[in-house]
Amino acid sequence: MTLLRPSLSLMMLAFPYLALAGCRGAAGEVSRDVDAQARAHPRGAPPLPDPGLAVPAGHALALSVDAAGVQIYTCTATGGGHAWVFTAPRADLFETRGGERQLVGKHYAGPIWELADGGAVKGARVSGTTPDPTAIPWLLLSAADHTGSGRLSRVSYVQRLQTVGGLAPSGAACGAGNVGATYEAGYSARYDFYVPAS
Repeated sequence: MTLLRPSLSLMMLAFPYLALAGCRGAAGEVSRDVDAQARAHPRGAPPLPDPGLAVPAGHALALSVDAAGVQIYTCTATGGGHAWVFTAPRADLFETRGGERQLVGKHYAGPIWELADGGAVKGARVSGTTPDPTAIPWLLLSAADHTGSGRLSRVSYVQRLQTVGGLAPSGAACGAGNVGATYEAGYSARYDFYVPAS
């Protein structure tokens, strides 16, 4: 397989505030720097553009993190030709503590969110909407599985909000000659984790 853009995960682990500007995908998309992403995701619940994204009553917000990373697409043969098909996310998760952003975990295929305390939650999509046509959808996901005993061990719902970027390439060729090639589209988002209220 051909990787159309270099991996950012190692750079972001070493330098949480590393500017992502200048790392371009095959379609010439430019990721925004991590600090700009943080400013785009202020604390406090954003207004929901669709009531279907609301977490059901009886659940309370337990954790909110900012994500910065990529949405990975693979050039795939389809019934009608070829298309970039979503494969997996890969992102670092940041929590604001005492006014400073700290790397606290990662997000990867599943979709799974895993924190440094060893706890992880796997989500299953409930609903979604696209308030910004230049970004991936906002989502509501229910917890499908848990691992470990960390802060995510009781999570019941996850919201993906305030997305920036992450769309499949529109200008990068996908055809018979590059089936299996991957494209990494830079994105950022806010993830809110809810637990049963008690």
